[in-house]
Amino acid sequence: MDVLTIGETIVEFIRRRRNQPHHETGEYAGPFPSGAPAIFIDTASRLGLKAAIIGGIGDDDFGKVLKQARQR
Repeated sequence: MDVLTIGETIVEFIRRRRNQPHHETGEYAGPFPSGAPAIFIDTASRLGLKAAIIGGIGDDDFGKVLKQARQR
């Protein structure tokens, strides 16, 4: 293995419209897999390194999003 990271995987939502304040009701896109350790290890893998992450995900809908993303 070339690189190993330990950390969180999270899901992220983004605003559909620029300059939309978060305290106002609006439309969001997502959920998308995210989290600094997950983004880092994904990039390392795409660069051809043998890469792995140690982390955990919940047994909920957000965890399902992360499991589905891993299978793509």
